[in-house]
Amino acid sequence: MYANNNTGGPYSIEVGGCTIDDYQKNGMALNGTGLTANVHDCTVTGQGVTGLNAQNGIEFYGGSGGTITNCAVSGNYYTGGTYVACGLLLWGPASVDVSGSTLTGDQFAVYLEDISGTMANNNITVSA
Repeated sequence: MYANNNTGGPYSIEVGGCTIDDYQKNGMALNGTGLTANVHDCTVTGQGVTGLNAQNGIEFYGGSGGTITNCAVSGNYYTGGTYVACGLLLWGPASVDVSGSTLTGDQFAVYLEDISGTMANNNITVSA
């Protein structure tokens, strides 16, 4: 699922109750200053351990912000080197609040860069 705001918006989207799997790079990519996304009650499942590419389950970037609530993200694990796979990749967004979510079997459960927001009441299981 891809949402891109390249006009400045503001725009809001709601993504709820969805199942995303069998993706190549990102399960969800939410991009652009002025984009606010409310992601809730979704299941996002990567390919598991793979050398094909560094998958990311849910990605907020490029100035987007919003919430991730009650989502299950798993199976994003890259063996290729140089890059890593992430359950949640949150970089450069305005603010993202994550709560009530489960992250399992991801190389990096959460990768944060230049972000504000909160993380509360999440269940994270790290794979070796």
